[in-house]
Amino acid sequence: MRGWLAVQDDLTAAFPELAPWQVVAELSGGSQGAFLVRDAAGVEAVAKLHVGSTVGWFEPVARRVEVLRRRGVPAPTMRIGTTPRGVLLLQSVLPGKTNPPLSDALVRELLRINALQAGAADAAPGQWRQLMRSSLVEGLAGYCEHHPLAAFSDETRAQLQRIQSVGRAVDWNRLPADDLVHYDFHPANVMSEDGETVSGIVDWDGVMVGDRLIDVAMLSFTSMWRATEVILDCLWQAFFAMGDEDRRNVAMHHTVLRLVDWTIRHDTRDVAMRTIRAGQRAFASLDEGRLVSSAR
Repeated sequence: MRGWLAVQDDLTAAFPELAPWQVVAELSGGSQGAFLVRDAAGVEAVAKLHVGSTVGWFEPVARRVEVLRRRGVPAPTMRIGTTPRGVLLLQSVLPGKTNPPLSDALVRELLRINALQAGAADAAPGQWRQLMRSSLVEGLAGYCEHHPLAAFSDETRAQLQRIQSVGRAVDWNRLPADDLVHYDFHPANVMSEDGETVSGIVDWDGVMVGDRLIDVAMLSFTSMWRATEVILDCLWQAFFAMGDEDRRNVAMHHTVLRLVDWTIRHDTRDVAMRTIRAGQRAFASLDEGRLVSSAR
């Protein structure tokens, strides 16, 4: 309850014209969690606090989300407010429930939405290329870290060696970054009312200029423990149909690194092992140019 009162104070500081505020529910835990809130007029929204962040970081985020909304991407509207604790994002409530079972129709609509992101870049590709290269060759801070893979097991050490080799082999000057990417495009950020159509995509806080293939890689990889083999085959066919070998290698190796590192550090051993096995299958699929059997 103390956290809810703090959020009410943040909302009043950031958007006083809409006060008094009511916190209806907590949608995710932690200091940067999301809350369902209601303003004085009874309008509900999703509030998410980013402690210690700056408005300058999120202004491009809000601008890019609006660009994608105008293209037909079902993203929420976004307003930015400041509080003594950081930046508060106020987003419209979208219909449906998150993390729907992946049906053939839903996957095809997600791929159609991904295509709407094409060619929407508003900056040069240098930052994207550096981010991808650094993640594969050296590791990043806070995610895509290398040391958990180096320490966990022989399997993850082999995965890390492969990831670093890919990073050293890519011609980074040729890697495109013509699109806007969600950068966390997994089923838990997908909303649907009927399981057949996408009613919303949420959590655009990390939207950036890049290669939209990274979103297809994230969706394909994180569906490996969620979807049927028929649905997985559809996703991986779409992944292999996009881009050249360097683009596919960068997208999938970055994604595997990101998820394996994260689950080693933040999840149970069972979840980490599941993700490591999925990474092995993903790498074998890259080598074959098709989705290989899970029994392999």
